Amino acid sequence: MSTSRPQRSSSNSARGGQRQPRIDSHQTNIARQLRRSVADVAAMFNHSDSQKFWEELWSLVKTCHPRHSWEDILAALNRSREKRRSGKKVWQPMDAKLAKEELQGLGTTIINSPPGLEADLEEELEGEPGVHVIFCSIGTPEDLSDEQGARSNLVVPTDPHKGEMMTSMASEDWEKLEEDVGPGMCSNAGKKRTEEAKDNPLLETPTGPDAVSVWVHTVLVALLWARTTGRISLECHDWGWLATKLQDGSLVSHIQLLDKPVVVFTHMRRPHWRAENWKEECNTDRLYALVKRASGKHKVRCYPAQDEVIADCGREFDVRALDAIAKEAPANFSWRPRVCYGEPGPCKMAGYRGDMFVLAPSDTGPGQTYHGPADSPELLRLLGCQPQSNDMTIRPSPRSIPRGKNRQSTFAAANRVATVGKHIHLEKPASLESFGEIYVIMIDGKVTHKIITVNEGCKEPKDPYRSGLDPVRTFKDWTSYGHDEVTDDQAKAKGAELDEFCTYMYNGLIRYDPVNFETLKHGLKMDVGMSEPSPDGKFFVLGLGRWPGADLYAPYPGTTAPYDEIPRALGKLFARKFGFKIPPPREGEGEESDESDDSEDSEAEEEEEEDQVEEVEEVDDGDEEDEEDEEEEVELYRAD
Repeated sequence: MSTSRPQRSSSNSARGGQRQPRIDSHQTNIARQLRRSVADVAAMFNHSDSQKFWEELWSLVKTCHPRHSWEDILAALNRSREKRRSGKKVWQPMDAKLAKEELQGLGTTIINSPPGLEADLEEELEGEPGVHVIFCSIGTPEDLSDEQGARSNLVVPTDPHKGEMMTSMASEDWEKLEEDVGPGMCSNAGKKRTEEAKDNPLLETPTGPDAVSVWVHTVLVALLWARTTGRISLECHDWGWLATKLQDGSLVSHIQLLDKPVVVFTHMRRPHWRAENWKEECNTDRLYALVKRASGKHKVRCYPAQDEVIADCGREFDVRALDAIAKEAPANFSWRPRVCYGEPGPCKMAGYRGDMFVLAPSDTGPGQTYHGPADSPELLRLLGCQPQSNDMTIRPSPRSIPRGKNRQSTFAAANRVATVGKHIHLEKPASLESFGEIYVIMIDGKVTHKIITVNEGCKEPKDPYRSGLDPVRTFKDWTSYGHDEVTDDQAKAKGAELDEFCTYMYNGLIRYDPVNFETLKHGLKMDVGMSEPSPDGKFFVLGLGRWPGADLYAPYPGTTAPYDEIPRALGKLFARKFGFKIPPPREGEGEESDESDDSEDSEAEEEEEEDQVEEVEEVDDGDEEDEEDEEEEVELYRAD
């Protein structure tokens, strides 16, 4: 016994000597990330000698800064420390661990950006992008060259005032981008038409901007804007590339070689596929499985997440959510069209004689929406509530639609059971054709653009009318609908009511299920109608477009060329939410820190082996304290 004490003391001294270089390494990395001196960092935490604490603190800072300010990180650390029941040390590893969990949780909540459309970023720092985004469209979208701007932006590479994002792309970059993502996401329409005119003298040769025009999908424009912040790096591919990676499993190694956090961004919009590819199967289940396998050293996720994609594809989840919110809403926000969820048994819309919508599900994004008379045999055959149902989309093993985590108490759980393969049908108010439909763009929880459309979904082929919504022009003159004209102030009040309604519904959706409506916190398009075209008409939400798959109608809000205001705001908000910068090493620090990091794992293994072979019956109280605090600290915290 007497001989063991000095041996243990010698061992403890050696361990303390091994610990200090690692502490120094962590402090150096933290100081470099925060752009502070090592002495300042050490003093902030009372010169703690716990190597585990500094390791957890470095993990916290590396993950959360500069996305969160240092002041916010310190506040989270103090909140974690206050939860502690006991403990002798001022700072313990679990303080940093819980602070990290808290701040990472904030990444899925709404970002409180300052007023205005564009999400202002924190003070710009030098450094490399900290997150890599892999963009892929699911399926084969139609060529954008004949698209009328509902889902694309017109880029003119020769325009000297086209903006920062477009200036960052050379003319040949747009051609390379089309090769990577396909003409359904980027189409060099001007060049194609010039080539076609050379071979066909009957075609007019484009000139000026038309000769070099490029149509780019608004979601892709948003990600290109996100890249300009320097907080993310970006690679773009088409479905063929992704399908190959899924088939041979090489997506896992592709992600792991990036050696940084990765977001796999999928664009899913089946109604825009080329007709010849409608029967194509695009199974995304393997995508989520491989992404999960790729998660290791760095965080990897899909955006939108798998559960939200399933909810979006099924169509029913959103309609049920809107119905549930309306039941609890004030009277002026509670109107909803009649709906039947296509379940076996009596039809919930029996006796209805007007036009109706039939919402078709899909495994690869919101499916087609059909409309016609409620007694149409072709439509009735799609419905499970009809005896002549011929719903061929129902799968033998249906995928369950995710349940709302915060569903209203008035909404029975039994009514939530649904499958992706079920059609539903709902009333089509006549006002959608006579008065029109309002597309409301919301970014970061705020109404930013309102677009009025007429004849967008009419039965006869007509040219749709679209315009930025002006309350006085839209809500003042009701004489053509058999009602009196109202004053300018009353029309403006109706416009304010529209904003209030959309904000109410948005908040209700987030409360209803913050997980399956995660992307709504970033951006969405609400399709809003009126119960009747009159000053007393009530607003209702017909459908939701999550921004990764929505038609954003970017050229129509009445903004100036190049009409990328909406995707610019979405892109910069996306960069703020998911991206960050890795500061460059200070002169003379990088090499030393890298060596310390590389050797840390091997040193830790050697120390663990030494501890396992040492057999000591008596331990000095001072040496024991650090181990007890670190190994049992989980018990020192009370539940939230």
